[in-house]
Amino acid sequence: AIASCVVVTGLTLQSGCCKPPSSCAFTYVNGTTWSPPTAAVDQDCSRWSNDQRTLCFQCDSCK
Repeated sequence: AIASCVVVTGLTLQSGCCKPPSSCAFTYVNGTTWSPPTAAVDQDCSRWSNDQRTLCFQCDSCK
């Protein structure tokens, strides 16, 4: 899963699958770790996981 984030450089994959959607306003910690805001903007924000096998592959913005 994480390998596709490194190999594929399309904007949708980077912004909606391998990192939280920009609208979520997560705080960057490192390459695959993001700190969530106190209030979720949309459902994709709560779907994000720092687990490299999960990330945001279930997010609507990733589909």
